[in-house]
Amino acid sequence: VVDQLLPLLREEAKLLRGVHKEFADIKDELESIQAFLKDADKRAALADGEGVKTWVKQVREVAFRIEDIIDDYLIQVGQKSPDSGCVALVCKIKTMIPRRRIVSEIQDIKSSVREIKERSERYGFQRSLEQGSSNSRGSWNAKWHDPRVAALYIEEGEVVGYEIQRERLIDWLIKGRDERTVVSVVGMGGQGKTTLAKKVFDSKNVIGHFDCRVWITVSQSYNVEGLLR
Repeated sequence: VVDQLLPLLREEAKLLRGVHKEFADIKDELESIQAFLKDADKRAALADGEGVKTWVKQVREVAFRIEDIIDDYLIQVGQKSPDSGCVALVCKIKTMIPRRRIVSEIQDIKSSVREIKERSERYGFQRSLEQGSSNSRGSWNAKWHDPRVAALYIEEGEVVGYEIQRERLIDWLIKGRDERTVVSVVGMGGQGKTTLAKKVFDSKNVIGHFDCRVWITVSQSYNVEGLLR
């Protein structure tokens, strides 16, 4: 049995390295797209033709997909497993399936990004957009970094820099109002919103306070009936 499991563990280690690399690449791509989209709609309105507007819409949809997969990745990273023993081995094997899905989805997104860029070059969408405004900030290749990203570093599932926010959210949930309340965690994609929410969801204080809990992931495209099930 051990001889059969060793190749799986080696494959899991290789896959983990691949996921981290793919995540870093797609996160950089998201930062570039976010810089591009900051005033793309305004410049698209000044450009001639519906093609440019459709192209900007496609770019934004890709950004939504990237944000979703970043959240999925951070959930996977934030899940702790036992340090040793058979249970830990089973947990490592079980995580291979969602990680494979994440890698596959990222590769599909990167393919979509390449196709969108190729269409831009083929039909001159980028040039048309830049002609709509003298501001060169709209270039897709321009880099823009949100300063808040530096406050969050994720390694082996540990969230650094959000301890105060986590404790505040837990306090709101436990000591909050009796009626139904919505607590929103907002921010740009990749900052760890989902990881922060998961840390609160898995808190011992929260588990002990509520009779029941449920974790539901709602992506950009969802089915209401599926969510209710």
